[in-house]
Amino acid sequence: MNEDIVYLLGIPVYFWSLLVLVPTILYAFIWPKKLVQTNQHSHQTYLFLRWGHSLSWLLLALALFAWASHSTLVAVLLAIAGAAIYLVYMILLTGGSKPRSKSKNENL
Repeated sequence: MNEDIVYLLGIPVYFWSLLVLVPTILYAFIWPKKLVQTNQHSHQTYLFLRWGHSLSWLLLALALFAWASHSTLVAVLLAIAGAAIYLVYMILLTGGSKPRSKSKNENL
């Protein structure tokens, strides 16, 4: 194999990074509209829920491009940023989507 090209599972990382761009584009169009619109969110939260998932996949693709270019530090930082954005996205999505039940003390 060519020593200038970085491989992951025998496939060039450039191919993997292009493959990761597919969910980035898909999630830009497919997002939980009904789940997000049924709850009242601030404008910033709404924008984050709208674009956060795609942004995390985009950062993962950029991390793979950086890794393929032998920029390991940049790749790690981009991957950590993507994971952090995805974590915040999931917390906002799951935490804000369920109606809060009243505690037993409030009913007394």
